[in-house]
Amino acid sequence: MFAQKSLNGVADGVLYGNPGQLAIQGAAVLAAIVYSGLMSFILLKLIGLVMPLRASASDESEGLDITEHGEEAYPLIGGGGAAMVDSGSSAVPTLSPLRSQA
Repeated sequence: MFAQKSLNGVADGVLYGNPGQLAIQGAAVLAAIVYSGLMSFILLKLIGLVMPLRASASDESEGLDITEHGEEAYPLIGGGGAAMVDSGSSAVPTLSPLRSQA
């Protein structure tokens, strides 16, 4: 866009009388976007033939920290943690305060 042949020795940009250069660069950007999207799609399909790309519904409901890593991400410390509190028509999850270790 701002290129000057007198400075770079190759070509002028759009502001110096060469609007075709901007079209060439725009086409290159679009080609890169299409190429990367297409190759990503192909690679995901190939990987999907070998292994699942998504966790099963039962693994998701149990918690991926346990099913994938074999440990709990937020272990309960001192009896605290998430608790269900009834607030009328539906139960709302809230965090209960941690007990003092003293």
